[in-house]
Amino acid sequence: MARLLVVRHGETDWNRDRRLQGHVDVPLNAVGLDQAEAVAAALLEELGPRPRALLVSSDLARARETAARIAAALGLPVRARADLRERAYGQAEGRTWDELRRELPAETEAHRSGRDPDALPGVEPLAAFRARALGAARAVAAKADAARAAAVVVTHGGVIKALLEAALGPDKRFIVGNTALYRFDVDAASVARVV
Repeated sequence: MARLLVVRHGETDWNRDRRLQGHVDVPLNAVGLDQAEAVAAALLEELGPRPRALLVSSDLARARETAARIAAALGLPVRARADLRERAYGQAEGRTWDELRRELPAETEAHRSGRDPDALPGVEPLAAFRARALGAARAVAAKADAARAAAVVVTHGGVIKALLEAALGPDKRFIVGNTALYRFDVDAASVARVV
């Protein structure tokens, strides 16, 4: 079992405006860059310089920019993985929930209520997204375990929610802030959240 320290990327203008980002490559804003520096300092304090750890990031800019600050603080190279991306939201990407309620009222209501989480046109199916996110976490954990190292994973809110649901149960709801840091023990069979 490997310890994963999982960080959500820093703030973007689209986060601030509450726009769905999905796979759109939105960069960090000034607040997000400051948040990335702060989480890098916190990880440096926790792990020390040049820790025995892997640093892995989603390949989207907002995660890579956050990971770059962590890499500089910890003296680690960053490995990018597309399977750590946020869920793809198809036609909803770039829109706010208010815009979607006007443009796609039935689909938005079905998605938001949970009645049909795949109702938005072009959205990545939720089951496939969860399988991708958990598979990525397990693959990173296997590499970290083989190297007898911890792993720092920089990713997105949806991926972190999938990990939290796997560890704590699917009936829970979570709010994952920008640069929130969670600790998980992960192996091929399970995901456990560590406080």
